[in-house]
Amino acid sequence: MSLSFSCMSESLCGVCGIAADRVLSRSAAGIVAVPSQTARDGHVMVVSATHARSFWAGPARPADALMALVASTVRAAEQASGAERCYVLRIGDKQPHLHFHIVPVSEADPPLAPHVFGESGWSAGVDPGALPPASVLQPVFRDS
Repeated sequence: MSLSFSCMSESLCGVCGIAADRVLSRSAAGIVAVPSQTARDGHVMVVSATHARSFWAGPARPADALMALVASTVRAAEQASGAERCYVLRIGDKQPHLHFHIVPVSEADPPLAPHVFGESGWSAGVDPGALPPASVLQPVFRDS
């Protein structure tokens, strides 16, 4: 039995077809569920109640409610797992439905920053000139 999301085509979206037995909680903003592939114990995901690829795809109020659900899920995951913090990831490589992965981090875990910012990390080969400078982004953030 899958959940009822407002999705154009459930067969094309693996997130819209999440089995009910993987759902931990449900609200108007979305659901908290156990992913089909977990990185470790305590890994959960928060899924938008509406089928949208990004925050731009819908009005601000549901996006605000979704982020509040993400924050409360992080607090609950940290408390339940005893983790000092959690990684919050919005990947979207495999599924276009807006969702966030919440992954508890232990003190024994290697730091993630070198993987992201190091010479062989995500930033390797990125042309700094290809991205807009912060000055271009400032007006957008002043208006929000």
